[in-house]
Amino acid sequence: MNKIPSQAHADSRFKTVQNPYQSTIGTNIKLFKKGEIILLTTPTTNFSGLINKGLVYLIGENESSERGIIDYFEKGDLLYQQAPLTLPDNTFFLLAKTECAINLVNLQSFPQFPSNSEHNLMNLLRKFEKKSSTHLYILQQRTLRRKLLLYFTYLKQLTGTNIFTVPLCYTDLADYLSADRSSLMRALQKLNSEGLLKSHKRTIELFDPSK
Repeated sequence: MNKIPSQAHADSRFKTVQNPYQSTIGTNIKLFKKGEIILLTTPTTNFSGLINKGLVYLIGENESSERGIIDYFEKGDLLYQQAPLTLPDNTFFLLAKTECAINLVNLQSFPQFPSNSEHNLMNLLRKFEKKSSTHLYILQQRTLRRKLLLYFTYLKQLTGTNIFTVPLCYTDLADYLSADRSSLMRALQKLNSEGLLKSHKRTIELFDPSK
């Protein structure tokens, strides 16, 4: 288990975030090792960046040191912590699940890109908001079966194909969906047997139930 850094260490590690940083994409990139805590969020956290490489988790930890995955971010995603979670006796932080490269950006002076560009700020913010809203809606579902089907449908829309790779390992996916791994694997096996999908390791082929 990664030790959560003190606030002094977090402020020192990310002192560039507290100062005006580069606004041009690709000019202020920071590298993080697998398992490294990127940022400990506080009420005054003001952080934004684009992920150039890797997988990042937003994690919450309670007073009993129990951790949960709140969200995850992949290559091309906008890391946006303008109003971070703050609850008494709970800690929230960004963790590099894999080796990561993150480009710090200032949203106030974000470069202008065409409206159809993946780097267009409004497109990045819409993607961020859609993903967060989708996750909340998935968590509201009463059955794990429904949660999985909705999540896989979201990935199908995101990738533009019915064959895709789940970005999280199944242990972490179970955490992300507020379930335990054994229940998730049973639900996945049942969806396979019903012909709604075919899974091989983390590769999913989602079938159209109307056909």
